[in-house]
Amino acid sequence: PEQHVFSTSNESGKRSPIPTGESKYNFGWLTVGLAKVAEFDALFHKCGTWTTPEIPLYEENFAMIKMNHVGKITDTELPLFAGDNAYLKDFAVSNDEQAPITAGLFRLEAGEPITYTYTYEEMKLIIDGEFQITDESGETVTARTGDLFYFPKGSVITFTTDTFGLGYFCGQRGADEA
Repeated sequence: PEQHVFSTSNESGKRSPIPTGESKYNFGWLTVGLAKVAEFDALFHKCGTWTTPEIPLYEENFAMIKMNHVGKITDTELPLFAGDNAYLKDFAVSNDEQAPITAGLFRLEAGEPITYTYTYEEMKLIIDGEFQITDESGETVTARTGDLFYFPKGSVITFTTDTFGLGYFCGQRGADEA
């Protein structure tokens, strides 16, 4: 089989696989053959670094992991989430069952405020409109397009708007767990 040797560094000081024969794949130094994942993991935990003797990798063990292109999400109609003016939709969920990550959109229209208790960590980027966001301490921020927020697990946050606000979120939770 095609053999690659994992080198801890090359002449430029960067790590890279060195093909020992003609190779039709060049994945970069982080590509790891599936059969070698456990070996790399054990070496990393033992040494605290990838600086190890050269380790052979075999082409038949390489697995390409494909990205997931969801496409344009900002024109999608969002389902009602709470009250009669809060909308939310999960668009993408990671495959990691131990620490899932979910991304989507949250839209609030003028009307009643919504108070939400975060049972997970979340980042929210305001992508359109404007929110007034208040935490338990009473601190209020007027959130505008481009503002980024981090809501730690346990946060109690109140959202309101005079017109509308649209936020992109990425939270450490599974699908439909908001």
